[in-house]
Amino acid sequence: MAKHCSAKTEKTSRQNTFNGGEKTLCRLLTRTNTDIATEIVMLGLRTTGGVVFRDLLDFGFDIQTQKRNEIAELVKGKFIKVASGRLACTRKGFLVLNQIINKLTP
Repeated sequence: MAKHCSAKTEKTSRQNTFNGGEKTLCRLLTRTNTDIATEIVMLGLRTTGGVVFRDLLDFGFDIQTQKRNEIAELVKGKFIKVASGRLACTRKGFLVLNQIINKLTP
C-alpha cells in the first residue's frame, strides 16, 4: 500500500513503484509570506481592480512604505494610480506591466 505525505505545507505528490513495492514521492512546496505577497502583486496588477494594500499587510509586506519611491515614480509617470486603499495599473501601465511588477514585488 502506498504511503501518503503528511506535512503541514502545501504539497504535490505522485506515486511510483520501486523494487516491487509502492512508495509515494512527495515534493513539498513551502510558500513563504514573501512568495504569497509577490503572487498578490503579480496577479492583482493584472486586473483592473488592482492590489488592496491591506491584503499585502496580512503577509508582512507594507508596499506603501517599502516601495514608496517606486510607487511615487510610477504615479508621476501615470503608469499606476493609488486610490481607496488600492494600487492599480492605468491603461499606459498595462503596456509595461512586467516592468511595473518587477519594481513593486518584495
